[in-house]
Amino acid sequence: MDQLAISVNRPSAKNETNSVYLQTNKDIYVYDEDFWFKAWVLDSKSHLFSPLDKTLYVTLSKASNDSVVFREKYQIKNGTTNGHIYIKDTWPEGEYWLSSYSGHSVYNNDMPFYDRRKINIVPNIADINIKTSHKNNNQVNKHIQFNVFPEGGHLISELNNTVAFKAVSSDGKPVKIKGALYENGKVILPIQSFHDGMGKFDFVPNGSKRYTIQLDKQTDTIYTLPVPKKQGTLLHLESQTKEKLVFKVVQTPIYPEQKVYLRIQTRGIVQFIARGMLKDSLRIKIPLQKIPQGVAEVTLFDSDLKPLAERLVYINMGKKLNLSITGLEEFYGTRKKVKLKIKTSDSKNNPVRAQLSVSVSDHIYQYSKRKNILTHYFLSTQLKGQIYNPEYYFDTSHKNSNKALDLLMLTQGWRKYTWNEESLQKRATTKNIIPPVETGTLQAIKIKKNNSPQHTMMLFNPTNNTRQMLVLDDDGTFKLDESSFKLGRRLYLKHFPKDDDKYAVYLINTFDKIKTALTGKNKPYPVFDNKDKPQPFDSLMIAKREQRIISLEEVRVSAKKKSVFRDKYLGQLDSLAKLDINTDYVCISNILNCPVHENDSRNRRPVEGEAYESYIGFQWNTDRSGYTIKGKRAIKYHYPEFTEEEILKKHNLTKVQGYYGKKVFYSPIYDKKTLEDPFPDYRNTLLWAPSIRTDENGEATIHFYTSDINTQFIGIIEGMGSEGQLGHQNFKFFVRKN
Repeated sequence: MDQLAISVNRPSAKNETNSVYLQTNKDIYVYDEDFWFKAWVLDSKSHLFSPLDKTLYVTLSKASNDSVVFREKYQIKNGTTNGHIYIKDTWPEGEYWLSSYSGHSVYNNDMPFYDRRKINIVPNIADINIKTSHKNNNQVNKHIQFNVFPEGGHLISELNNTVAFKAVSSDGKPVKIKGALYENGKVILPIQSFHDGMGKFDFVPNGSKRYTIQLDKQTDTIYTLPVPKKQGTLLHLESQTKEKLVFKVVQTPIYPEQKVYLRIQTRGIVQFIARGMLKDSLRIKIPLQKIPQGVAEVTLFDSDLKPLAERLVYINMGKKLNLSITGLEEFYGTRKKVKLKIKTSDSKNNPVRAQLSVSVSDHIYQYSKRKNILTHYFLSTQLKGQIYNPEYYFDTSHKNSNKALDLLMLTQGWRKYTWNEESLQKRATTKNIIPPVETGTLQAIKIKKNNSPQHTMMLFNPTNNTRQMLVLDDDGTFKLDESSFKLGRRLYLKHFPKDDDKYAVYLINTFDKIKTALTGKNKPYPVFDNKDKPQPFDSLMIAKREQRIISLEEVRVSAKKKSVFRDKYLGQLDSLAKLDINTDYVCISNILNCPVHENDSRNRRPVEGEAYESYIGFQWNTDRSGYTIKGKRAIKYHYPEFTEEEILKKHNLTKVQGYYGKKVFYSPIYDKKTLEDPFPDYRNTLLWAPSIRTDENGEATIHFYTSDINTQFIGIIEGMGSEGQLGHQNFKFFVRKN
């Protein structure tokens, strides 16, 4: 029995991994507004805040072509970080991926990448295409993909087998089906899907006969079942309650009595091992009180510890962070205060401390079905395939959600479990893409004989005048860590060469490493059916008329303009460069760059905007005793333009990207005076509070004010309890004119 635990726990212990969940204030954004997000960086196994990583790398990329429009670093504190992104009107409209990467969340292996979220950017909300193609999933697609999944992995002859099935269309969406099971061409059993194209049936196969399935309205296609094994052992989940699992193990009658073991492991940690003597059949009961919530791998072994059957089960759905809200009203007036009390408790209704994040936004900017913290950590990251509408399984209002969830487990199969033994072995031998610290090298190109190499460099932020000295290793290597990036977003690295010594600085770009490693990697994302979202156009147009909004056509003003450095410090260096690097001069005859007076001490610097003369076709004679010109021309002088690279090189500087700055979410407070402010309040996000903490009683109070928008608002609360319980809760209310 010890070996069964060691084979899972040992490779799992060798690889500490994190999983990042990205929460956003809404799903749909328009140009020129802020996009708010929070990242939960949790240990993949315990679902507790991870202390391993200090820096989160965040990108926003166009879904259609992976072009990156935004990439920044954020500081992780105690397992979380939050930030904002300004949506520029120069970005193409459409779907985007918000992706996150940390040192222990992404690896150079074949494991899928999950830590991203899809958003939509539109010029204005009226442009969003809510209309979805309403394909009738009740009709069988000609290109249907139909697969069967025997419980435990195999069909065994002369034993009662449970077989799950799954039907999806060519685009991966579930298809509702009806059909029949055939034995040697004769119907023996009708079948039909139960949920999202999934279903199951029981039958006793005969090893000498052929079994097929034919679907109604698709009679030209026959699906063949695997050939039943003549002998073997079956594993069947007979019942499941909150307290226990009951498995029935059955083997071919001619088999001798043998010792068997049943192992349950979740997220790379063995939770329970049972053993018993199997003759014809055996029932094994597994208590669930001490097993955490989530997908579990159940494996049956023989006396030689060889696997006989395997399947997945979902355990302890109720072990979560319960979130309740009091003080919520159905209707509020415009510019009115909303005050809510949030209470957090465990599965036994005991109050627990928790960290929460709350957003409240106009429902038009949110999809009715969306990824949440429960679906991310308990389903999406646990299974290698795409999952359709995963939030369905966590919605207690669906009476058959538990039965549907077990079908999902049966149709995924243990091989798709991201924590199976094969995956654990791969995890234990893979290397991190993102190192704990970023490194660079100062390489000597040319050093005078008596000069010694540099041993230090200076990292500094010219905006706030902070700096950090970096000590170089013997090979010229330096390190940049959390303390370096905290100096600010735009940093500069300066080296100090002696005399005419030449150095080159080489920095490893972590974002480029990430991009290379993720190329070709599988990136599954849940599929959501949002076709039931209400059409917003009529109410939106009414709201626009009420708000007296006037839209102007775009006006473009064209003019010749010099290039401007966005960085103030670089702009200052550019001004200095025009004096230091610029070799232009004016001679005593007011000729610009006159070859006759090239080294004349009376030459002076040209002045920006002044008029000078310049020779045309100047040419010295053979012995330079005289010269000829074709003429003169008058010019208005402008300083030469220098590239950023030229300026940095001149001053021995290298740009370094530090942590992106923080911005405070704007939330107005209305009193008797400001309530009558004629300036309209068109906020579509009323609240973004990413760091709310409940007290020892599990309570926290939030308040905010409504805007002038008359619509339905959706609130979303997500969080984690002190013992790793995860929770998600929605609430809604309406705002109407006073």
